[in-house]
Amino acid sequence: MKPPLLFAPDAVHKDGKYYLYFCMPDDSEGVTLADNPTGLFYDPGQLPCGGIDQAVFIDEDGQAYFYWGQLFSHRVKLNDDLFSFDREAIVDDLGTLEADALEILSITLH
Repeated sequence: MKPPLLFAPDAVHKDGKYYLYFCMPDDSEGVTLADNPTGLFYDPGQLPCGGIDQAVFIDEDGQAYFYWGQLFSHRVKLNDDLFSFDREAIVDDLGTLEADALEILSITLH
């Protein structure tokens, strides 16, 4: 039996709330919510996917994307609740990435 541990967490802040994404030893993916980054986290939920090494990216337009996978990454737009997504919208096989991390880079050309 695998111990009940939380692996490879990622966190984002949106609309005054903090969302903590994590994977469990059974390859399930979860998310929980807090009013500040130090917790207390509440309202845990399980995402409709499995795997490890999740990352969440919030684009400049406010749309959140969920990335996950080891060796073969996947991507999907998160719904506004940041707890759910349309399984039919998953984009598979983004390449052989592990522990995705995405950021917006601003470049000004003169």
